[in-house]
Amino acid sequence: MNLFQIDARVTRLEQEMPEIRDLAAAASKEVGDVHARLRAHTTSLQALRVTQVEHTQQLVELNKRIVDTGFEMREGFVKVYERIAGVHKEARDGFAKVEQEFAKVEQEFANVRGEIANVRGEMHGEFANVRGEMQEGFAKIAALIQDRAKPGEP
Repeated sequence: MNLFQIDARVTRLEQEMPEIRDLAAAASKEVGDVHARLRAHTTSLQALRVTQVEHTQQLVELNKRIVDTGFEMREGFVKVYERIAGVHKEARDGFAKVEQEFAKVEQEFANVRGEIANVRGEMHGEFANVRGEMQEGFAKIAALIQDRAKPGEP
């Protein structure tokens, strides 16, 4: 390359230099903007991470409370079931006693019916005896009345 070519080349580079400086300044500004955005994104991501950690802790605590509540509810249901079973047993036992008492009452009624039937039978027998005795007495009275009604007898 000769001096003239080098001179032309330097001249051309000198003419392009302001444009290159403008491009370099614009690129530097864009890189600064990108770094600023990157820092903002990093800050946002860090804040999001903190929030996620807090939410995770809250979810773990809520899950523990739900599990604990489930255990408490199961324990409560077991107690309620046991109480219902106890009441059910008491009711069954009570009804069994009532049935036994009704059986006794029914037996007593059967005994009373039997006694009434015996008394009725005895009464029919006694009434038959009284009727027979009354018929004999009436027959004697009628005979006495007839005897007195015969003429010639005092």
